[in-house]
Amino acid sequence: MLKVLRDDSTGEMEISGTRSELFGLGLKLRSGQGKIRLSEVSNPFPYSRAFSRIDFQQAGGQLRLSASEDGEASEVRGGLASAFHGNWCDT
Repeated sequence: MLKVLRDDSTGEMEISGTRSELFGLGLKLRSGQGKIRLSEVSNPFPYSRAFSRIDFQQAGGQLRLSASEDGEASEVRGGLASAFHGNWCDT
């Protein structure tokens, strides 16, 4: 049950799932670009929302995590090198 929850007031995010789901997420993120469907969460408390998918695309620069314009997805954009060196930017 891979889930991504977000608190809109603080920007805090929680990514959770089984060991194999999280390993699979890592493999997919390294593959380049795509979308991952997430488990439906009816009550994300204490968070504000639960995302229905992760949209990801490799690009140059810092790794960025943000909410999509429609508010349904967690977007991951950026270079792999920055991810492995801890260069995150939460927007």
